[in-house]
Amino acid sequence: MHVLSPGSNLLLSIAACCCLAVPCAAQALDAGREVRSLIEVRVTGPAQMQQLLAMDLDLAGCRTPLLAQRRVEVIGRVGDANRLRQSGLQYTVHIADLGASHAAAVAQFPATGEDTLTPPIGQGSMGGHYTLAEMESILDDFHQQYPQLCSQRVSIGQSIEGRDLWMVKISDNVGVDEGEPEVYYDALHHAREPLSLSTTLLFMDELLDGYGVDPEATFLIDERELYFIPCVNPDGYEFNRSNSPNGGGLWRKNRRDNGNGTYGVDLNRNYATFWSAPNGGSSSSPSSETYRGAAPFSEPEIAAVEAFAASRQFVQVFSSHSYTDVLLRPWAYQAGDPANVTAYNVLGAFMVAENGIQHGRWGTLLYISSGTSVDHHHAARGSYSWTPELGRANEGGFWPVGPTIEAIARRHQRMFRKASLTAGAAFAVDSVTVSEAAGGNGNFLVEPGETGEVVVAVGNVGMAAASLSVELVAVDPSLSVGSGVVVVGNVSAFGNGSNAGAPLTFSVPLGFPGDVAQLLVRVTGDGRTQEEALDVLLVPLRTAVEDDFEQDHGFARAPNGTATTGLWERAAPSQTSSGGVILQPGNQTTPGGSRCWVTDGRP
Repeated sequence: MHVLSPGSNLLLSIAACCCLAVPCAAQALDAGREVRSLIEVRVTGPAQMQQLLAMDLDLAGCRTPLLAQRRVEVIGRVGDANRLRQSGLQYTVHIADLGASHAAAVAQFPATGEDTLTPPIGQGSMGGHYTLAEMESILDDFHQQYPQLCSQRVSIGQSIEGRDLWMVKISDNVGVDEGEPEVYYDALHHAREPLSLSTTLLFMDELLDGYGVDPEATFLIDERELYFIPCVNPDGYEFNRSNSPNGGGLWRKNRRDNGNGTYGVDLNRNYATFWSAPNGGSSSSPSSETYRGAAPFSEPEIAAVEAFAASRQFVQVFSSHSYTDVLLRPWAYQAGDPANVTAYNVLGAFMVAENGIQHGRWGTLLYISSGTSVDHHHAARGSYSWTPELGRANEGGFWPVGPTIEAIARRHQRMFRKASLTAGAAFAVDSVTVSEAAGGNGNFLVEPGETGEVVVAVGNVGMAAASLSVELVAVDPSLSVGSGVVVVGNVSAFGNGSNAGAPLTFSVPLGFPGDVAQLLVRVTGDGRTQEEALDVLLVPLRTAVEDDFEQDHGFARAPNGTATTGLWERAAPSQTSSGGVILQPGNQTTPGGSRCWVTDGRP
């Protein structure tokens, strides 16, 4: 690895990247130094949720164990706890001073330098996060080390305080428009969300460092044109650094002087699409954290992004935020779906297969938000448009520290890659089915002396059609492959194909020495070759032990055991729950039965 140079509806959920917030007092120039607290508010239904929203607090996260029992996180200012007490809502102050808490956390993880990245991922000079200067140096380093693959950083415009918005392109033949699918990534619309920057830079680094070594990274660079603006809000980000040089700053907006003692416009409420907030979702008050500005594209940062996007043909847009670990799609301005929602759902499920986060409609998974990037790129140019929310409240919220930064950034890399992969055709194997061919003994098992048939079902989870071929390869030379290659034909975008009409075949000779026939299934046609191991069991499975635990057959608890080392018993399970969520059921699945093998009554 190379070296980096230092330098639903409104009521369903609330998440950090788009927190609905209006401070109690005007946001003065030194607001970045204001002491903030982390308050958890417990609401028990829609009426209380509406009551909380009407208080115009800075909402930073929400856990929703049940619709009628929420845990809403509030970034509290002076007086907010008293307002909550007077409202009658139940609340707990978890962290009295977020800045001090962050400083203590940073002190536990001094930089070690034990990484090939410099500074290592998670060890930037701003409490583990990269500063604006470090980001610029990293972009320069990308170009210097990979000049054929990564462009020089280019300014697409300037912020309201005159800082450049830097863009780089990654592709083979980087200086040429080759007509390949174009994908756009950005980060840091909101200045207090540095995870979006770290994760984006790590993605760029792994692509470039993997070129020629990692087949998928090589494919993405060869077959896609990838554009990056890693910091949309340099003024707000630098403001946080200047006030909180070790991280922890909670400034969100840009740094426009609104002329009335308040500062800032929420850049992710300043896009033209549904800017006027027909269903709510942004504020006309300059003191609000979701102030949408005086007009659509009033902010030079968003005007520059729009001009750049309008000059390209982005088929997919990936605009990162933090925190809540969820992947959002349109619509944000209403609890409804775009016409191509089926394709969005296919893409979303594919993207989150590894990280396991939720995906779905912004207006339901979060709440109504207007003038957003996710809606605008979709509506204005037909791009598939996404906002991934990175990180969780229990991982440090906006400003995780130490190894947690790297852990979050790495667990989302597959999702970032898949945003590029699916910009063209992208095959994913849905299933491989093996059956006994005609002429066998009819027991549905492929055995020595018989022939097996293989059917491969493939989904195209990408945005372009491609011709599908499937192939069967014998790993064991004593196996023979009959119909080894089948051209299935064209599979449309988001369509499915299989060779059910022409199964692949293999034969197992009499006297075959093993119990498993080892083969490979190859899938080609989308520009890649994918292989999956196929192990075919040649002998029937035999049941060694079967017990529904309704009768006492002598299973016993280990002496002095614990729940992890052997505190087991045959009993009816006890239901367990946490925060209103049922973690373990109070029943089991044996028809007419009630007992199972449990740890101290808990399945």
